[in-house]
Amino acid sequence: MLIQLINENGGMAIIPETHVNLILRSWQAHIRPIVDPVPMRTVSLVFRKDYIHEQLLNVVVDAVKTIIPSGMQEQVIKGERIKL
Repeated sequence: MLIQLINENGGMAIIPETHVNLILRSWQAHIRPIVDPVPMRTVSLVFRKDYIHEQLLNVVVDAVKTIIPSGMQEQVIKGERIKL
């Protein structure tokens, strides 16, 4: 919907790179990447210190990795715990 509004009325919008393939090919010619600074996001998984179902956490991590294209993933998984 946002893309259609921009197409009809002009302007700009920021859309996730994972959605570019969902845009009509005729509109894709107008897409420009953000190059400086390179956009990024951090996905965090927070759980209790005494949580014992590590296998379930790994299932969640694997599911998130399937959604995010591999070229957009850093292969760093931090196992740091922060005491609150």
